[in-house]
Amino acid sequence: MAEGIFRKMLEEKGLPGTWQVSSAGTLDLQSSPASENSVLVMAEQGIDIHRHVSRPVSRALLENSSLILTMAEEHLLFLREAAPQVSSRLFMISEMTGVVSDVDDPIGEDIPEYRRAAVEIRDYLEKGFDRILNLAASSGIPSAYRAGEG
Repeated sequence: MAEGIFRKMLEEKGLPGTWQVSSAGTLDLQSSPASENSVLVMAEQGIDIHRHVSRPVSRALLENSSLILTMAEEHLLFLREAAPQVSSRLFMISEMTGVVSDVDDPIGEDIPEYRRAAVEIRDYLEKGFDRILNLAASSGIPSAYRAGEG
């Protein structure tokens, strides 16, 4: 959902195609489609993610990303251990607004939990938008940004 939300934000701000936005998970869920509930909740917001297919995070993806955002602290710690060389570009999505708080994964929950997660993600991305772009631009990695989902 974070990838779709951030892509739409870039589009709304007249910046489509300016940044590469993608997501990957810390679980090995290769080629799984987006959950039905996430597709429905994103469609309510005018965001089409029905073609989204999951992929596990890779060392190459991390090394080529100018900014890596995680939904939860456990993902952040996992990635710091797996790829310490990217630690300076690795943050929780909530940190973009100056707080440290997990976004609870709604997988397996009802639609209201997906809506709650989508609102929380959008809030962090909206409030942290300028910081996200500044961090990504200052990383030295050209035109890459990743909104990580665990």
